[in-house]
Amino acid sequence: MTLTAASGLLRATDRIEVTDEAMVSYDAEFVLRGRPRALDPVLRPGFGAVAERGAYGLALVLGSPAPGGVRP
Repeated sequence: MTLTAASGLLRATDRIEVTDEAMVSYDAEFVLRGRPRALDPVLRPGFGAVAERGAYGLALVLGSPAPGGVRP
């Protein structure tokens, strides 16, 4: 499943895949649009922290170890 949301400042795309073996893959991409794009290097660590918390929460819900031992 692919979900996409866009505004004047941001485009977000989430990709979720579940295989026959019940493996779940989740990928999120955030792209700043227009002038705010110049802030990308400054905001990237914040987006990374959000992604890590999301991966940890998804692992908790699915009952599997968090990737790389990540904890929020």
